Amino acid sequence: MRRHFAVEKPWILIHPLSFFISKEVKEFHDYQANRLVSLFNNNAEPAYISRYRKEIHGGAPPELIRKAQEAYFDGLELNEKVTGAIGTILSKIVGGPEKNAVEERLLACESFEELEDIKREFATDARKSRAHLAKEYGLEKPAQDILDGKYVDHKCYLSDNLKTIKDVQTYHLILVAYMINKDPAVKKLAWEIATLRTECPMIVYSTVIPHPDMEELKNSKPFKEHKHIIGRRFDIYEIEEHIISKLIRGSEDNVLTWKVRLLSEDATRLHPFSERQVNYGMRDFFRKCVSYSINRYFIPTVEKIAKKHLKRIADDRSIVIFGKNVDVLLSTEGIRDKYVIALDPGSFVKAAFLDPEGNVLETTDFWMRGRCFEDEGVEILKKWSRQTKGKGLAVAVGNGSHSHEVQVAVSKVMGSWGAESGIHVVPEQGASKYSCTDAAREEIGEEADINHISAVSIGRRLIDPLAEYVKIPPQHLGKGQYQHSVEKELLVKKMEAIVRDKVSLIGADVNLASKQLLQNICGLNKEKAEAIIQYRKENGRFYSRNELKKVEGIDDTCFQQCAGFLTVSKERDDWCPLDKTRVHPDDYEVALGYVS
Repeated sequence: MRRHFAVEKPWILIHPLSFFISKEVKEFHDYQANRLVSLFNNNAEPAYISRYRKEIHGGAPPELIRKAQEAYFDGLELNEKVTGAIGTILSKIVGGPEKNAVEERLLACESFEELEDIKREFATDARKSRAHLAKEYGLEKPAQDILDGKYVDHKCYLSDNLKTIKDVQTYHLILVAYMINKDPAVKKLAWEIATLRTECPMIVYSTVIPHPDMEELKNSKPFKEHKHIIGRRFDIYEIEEHIISKLIRGSEDNVLTWKVRLLSEDATRLHPFSERQVNYGMRDFFRKCVSYSINRYFIPTVEKIAKKHLKRIADDRSIVIFGKNVDVLLSTEGIRDKYVIALDPGSFVKAAFLDPEGNVLETTDFWMRGRCFEDEGVEILKKWSRQTKGKGLAVAVGNGSHSHEVQVAVSKVMGSWGAESGIHVVPEQGASKYSCTDAAREEIGEEADINHISAVSIGRRLIDPLAEYVKIPPQHLGKGQYQHSVEKELLVKKMEAIVRDKVSLIGADVNLASKQLLQNICGLNKEKAEAIIQYRKENGRFYSRNELKKVEGIDDTCFQQCAGFLTVSKERDDWCPLDKTRVHPDDYEVALGYVS
């Protein structure tokens, strides 16, 4: 989960926190954004808000609540960064009016990109830009006079640094163009065009990356995968999100480069200074300044921001696809009434025999020859098939390399052992990663063979998918599209948030859930999950949801968040049936009133 910023920190931005939510999530009105801010301030999580605070959001799905929470955190982070930047930047400015103008721009920031743009202007650099040199040469006031509609005689500004009229005109033009680009209306337009809020024709195009041996490049696997989009042109308003993802992947694979292009005539048509009235004697010079500003500053800025915007759209799509796929994965019904033989396929097969609760009875490994197991493997599987104590038997086969061969080999053995069983192909992504972790050793035992743990994980995924998949780092679940093209830190944070929401909304039995499952429940973390496990060890099972309040670290706020997602099954006559429903303990009185 993302770091929570201190809400008490002085808020200095012009826009309130709710503005960032309304701006990012168009589905929420201002009053809804304000109420969401209050919930986020109290550490309410998306799953809790989605299920139990529908009066605020009108039934919005967790995805939208989570997006609003991201915008909330972005606002807090931006406020913190602007607070730091004000002290750093303003200390470099001498003039009072300029200092006030820059402070106003900082306080009006709506994005990290805007802030970075301002910080770049005042970055300490040994090599000064020509616009900054023009200021040092005393051209700032006359440049402002030109913008204010006054006539400026270039001859008046000849100096040791500017020895000719041409020198004065050149530096004057650069400084006026620079000041035009810093105008708030220009900045706003650049942002609106780049984020596709103001319509302006732009194209996205790709070209092949130059290579010493183009023939070798064209025969490479990455080139063949992306050749259908190399050299293509796309209207920025019509380009599909998966095409953007392909362009990003092709760039990462070093086979193509892609850019956004805004034509000068289209930018000029919309530019605020194109129709600006100035002194008649300065018209031609001012027209050159505007043209230089558009081509030197405005267009590159728009193209850069637009490319970032498209990448963000593609990243968001990848995250959404991951969420949908994980929802299906975690919601899969397990097989809880059979013994399981689990096989991690390969030329060297890792095998595990589990009881219906997922306890490890035995592990081993054996070789394959073609599509048959060696005799040792056949005998082991036959032995396990006779140890099911009258219960059914299921075979779980990982879907990795040699999976089909292993399935064929199992079907041959099944025909000879005479037992009724079925073959289930199980996603094995992340099983090997998990087998190398300390958590796996702690759970299965220090004496366990690390090579066999992946087979145990595959078997348990068949028995209880939810409990097993939460142990795997989200980025290794293999349920995204182009997910490895997404910024790694962003990917992990968003995937963890998705898994947390999905696990919470599916829910868990507080008496059966593992530590890994509990720590993914809304309101809980690793420490609180361990405290629940410890309470079970010391006191036995939980008999009601309210008993959670006795666990160390679970205060009223935490209880409100987690209670509705943890169920308690019947064990005593005084058990409350609502403890096994989605009804929150806060609403029991109302619910029982309806029942009575």
